[in-house]
Amino acid sequence: MNTLDISSYPPNLLSDIEIIYGKALLQLILESKKSAARILSLS
Repeated sequence: MNTLDISSYPPNLLSDIEIIYGKALLQLILESKKSAARILSLS
């Protein structure tokens, strides 16, 4: 398992990546909450 050398990235690129990952993660959490609510309401 090779780790990315974060220090080799320019800071602005790193922050862009963090923003993209943050948004994706947030979307995933929101979707899973919606799915869980839907499952609970069906049962």
